[in-house]
Amino acid sequence: MPQPKFSIPVQVRSNDIDAWWHVSHVVFLNYLAHARFSYYQAVGLLDLNSFRDFQLIMADIHIAYKGQIYFGQNICVTACVSRIGNKSLQMDHLILSEKDKSVLAESEAILVGYDFSQKMTIRIPDSYRQKISAFEGIEYY
Repeated sequence: MPQPKFSIPVQVRSNDIDAWWHVSHVVFLNYLAHARFSYYQAVGLLDLNSFRDFQLIMADIHIAYKGQIYFGQNICVTACVSRIGNKSLQMDHLILSEKDKSVLAESEAILVGYDFSQKMTIRIPDSYRQKISAFEGIEYY
């Protein structure tokens, strides 16, 4: 995984906790989605005023749980694009403890270029490639 340039703090909420007093495994997906959408905004892929123009859809996601998260714990989630193909890209995430930067989860997600109005896959737009390349400092052309 490349060194992530994007990180966002996430507040662990009381409703994230399950019967074992740690964050439920399904909530990790919410943390990743929050980081992903924040990344889209930071890079300039997503304008909240024209959300219907967004052209990526989640196709696959994997999470490797490395540690437990507890209520009150300070965490952050990183995001970086590690690969862009013709119609898909891979986004990698880490969920880290703010205290000691220990890895609590690792994730790989595959997102596909998608035209929501025509309901069909598309090539990752060149504008996305350019913005991601500029942000990540890696050429994805």
